[in-house]
Amino acid sequence: MKVLKVATYDWKNASRDKRELSLYRELGHDVYVLCKGNKNDYLKRDNVDGFDVFRCTTRPLGSLLPRFINRIVSTIMWVKCIMKINPDVISGENPNGAFIGVLAKKIIRNKNIKLIYDAHEFHLFAGKISNLKRTALKLLEKYILKNADLTIVVNNSILDEMTKIYNFKWNAISLLSTPSTFKINTDKVKSIREYYDSKINNDHNRFIIEYHGIINKMRSIEILLELLSINTNLSLVLIGSIQDNYKQELINYARDRGVIDRILFHEAVPIYELGNYINAADLGIFVFKVFYKNLYYALPNKFFEIIQSEKPLICSNFPELRKIVSKYDIGLLADSDNVENINLLVEKIRTNTILYNELTNNVIAAKKVYCWENEKFKLKDAFEKIVQN
Repeated sequence: MKVLKVATYDWKNASRDKRELSLYRELGHDVYVLCKGNKNDYLKRDNVDGFDVFRCTTRPLGSLLPRFINRIVSTIMWVKCIMKINPDVISGENPNGAFIGVLAKKIIRNKNIKLIYDAHEFHLFAGKISNLKRTALKLLEKYILKNADLTIVVNNSILDEMTKIYNFKWNAISLLSTPSTFKINTDKVKSIREYYDSKINNDHNRFIIEYHGIINKMRSIEILLELLSINTNLSLVLIGSIQDNYKQELINYARDRGVIDRILFHEAVPIYELGNYINAADLGIFVFKVFYKNLYYALPNKFFEIIQSEKPLICSNFPELRKIVSKYDIGLLADSDNVENINLLVEKIRTNTILYNELTNNVIAAKKVYCWENEKFKLKDAFEKIVQN
């Protein structure tokens, strides 16, 4: 069978998608990706980490014309691309990709084509939008759900919320964003730690906390800078991509608080190296304020990546995070709006060697549970059921 992933972005950082497609490969299917390209791209062939990728523009008419006109024209182009690729299964990422998949299936008029809606977020509450736009999005997502053979969501809380909102029967699974098992290279970790120490003024054996992932205003990085300003025992490593203007904002923010010499901005690292970079720090941390309900139900990649890196963590006290942290006792839960509370928790871990070792041992045990090698069987079973029907 031919499986096509439809994703309306450039498909550079797509670890979750790549795990999904790797499973289909393991099952013996041919796998392709249709994703965003440059202005004149139309089925331009590319290769990303061993995956066959076709690129198509999302701005065929350029930037001078309104976005909605470009969207209409590009949607037609994307549907034509799908028709030429002629897949047996379409996995549409987020509402945009899934809607294009639905249209293609309707136009091709092949009832045997299977459609997967891969919802990466709780889209109705993933940003600040007007009630009118939310109503339109709700209608769109409802249409997708009714036409999808399988829907994939990232955790049970979001699945429960969506089930209440869309009061009809639809086939769905909750698939956690767990990475494949990380292999920790102790020599590499030692080298990275020495690099950290040389860069962030760690002469006094400071405790290094680590954040990784996309670095933007939605991630509440300022909380971590405030944390450094009240605790001189800490240094901070930020690993991930960041726009220059926001990076400068953070630098200015850190300078104003006298902590700039205890912060290291590090570019994103490949997933196969990430575990060593996280492990070279002392503690994984991500605490963020709830701007939208989607964040409240967050169970992101970085959470499981810290577990795979065998480090204790401090994270926001949100439902899905709390379930796992409490069940396996792998870290502490923080009040994201209270930097003093976060500091108390960090100090509790930093100053108590027995607690730190206990948490570390528990993380190592949890690592064997929350890995893609276990999680993928949910997708395998669900996928095989829809393609056999």
